[in-house]
Amino acid sequence: HPDEKMASVQPDEMAFRYRTVETFLVSGVALSKADAFRPLLQRSGYALTARENLTLFIPKIEANEFKVLNLEVHEEYIFIEFDGTTRLGEAINITCR
Repeated sequence: HPDEKMASVQPDEMAFRYRTVETFLVSGVALSKADAFRPLLQRSGYALTARENLTLFIPKIEANEFKVLNLEVHEEYIFIEFDGTTRLGEAINITCR
């Protein structure tokens, strides 16, 4: 989108940054470590922006994951298990069959 931050960056470079953040999130590596990986990641020929700017991709990745999840369970019966805790930050495990 032209009004977004980093809108002037080339599409292939944006895709590289998106996939980098996605890989960090999927692998469980904290995004705060992206700056330490910068020299290695930039060997691919694409510039990596600062960690603060990379966090802008998180809502987009989350939305994309929800789309994939919705496609996978659409018109399927699912079982949701909840242990009853209501503390903030509590993880909820959802099992779909």
